[in-house]
Order: sequence, then C-alpha cells, then structure tokens
Amino acid sequence: MARYCGTVRGNRGGVSRLGSKDSGLRVTANGWNLGGEVIIGSRNWFGNGYKDILHFHINTGTNNSGPRRLSITALEGGEILIDIPGFSNSITLGRIENLIRSSMNEQTTGDNND
Repeated sequence: MARYCGTVRGNRGGVSRLGSKDSGLRVTANGWNLGGEVIIGSRNWFGNGYKDILHFHINTGTNNSGPRRLSITALEGGEILIDIPGFSNSITLGRIENLIRSSMNEQTTGDNND
C-alpha cells in the first residue's frame, strides 16, 4: 500500500497517483496569474523516525509575473509554519493566534478607557 495518494479531476475525467516514503507526492494547479503547489513527503527529523510533512505554496501561476506569495508547512504532530514573503522568519500558527488575541485585548482595553 502506498504511503501517499493524490487525485485530480479535470475535463478529461479523474486520475490518481501514488507516492512512497522516498518519492513523496507533488501536485501543481496553475491558472494564468495564480497557482499553487502541494508537496507531501516524509523526513527523518533529527534521527527520531520518519514524520509526514506537507508544504503548500501559493505562486503567480503560469504567467510567473512575480515572486512566491505564501508558503504553509504542516508537520505531523500538528505544528504549522507560515512563511510570508517580506518577513525575515517563518511564523507559527500559534504565534499568529497570540498576536490576534493580543490585538483584541488591546482594542478591548482601549474601548474601556473611553
């Protein structure tokens, strides 16, 4: 049995493809100005055994009119990393949630002082 399975459906019907621990699976879908790529694979993290990792990249499609727009990486175990061009480091989903909560708390605190 394959470790990874992908499917696609278009105007010619659907097909599926299989990927192994070594090959992984790479899927792309592009319009003229917007596209995406999903890569799923397995990595041996610091000698602790193989874990699944999923990368999702948003790009500028087949027109390729600009830089990569966004990358999201999900690690087996639940950690999610978000790479936004223009930021020097990746940011975790947990950090984004904390920033939103902090911003909401500041707004609430500001409203009470009126």
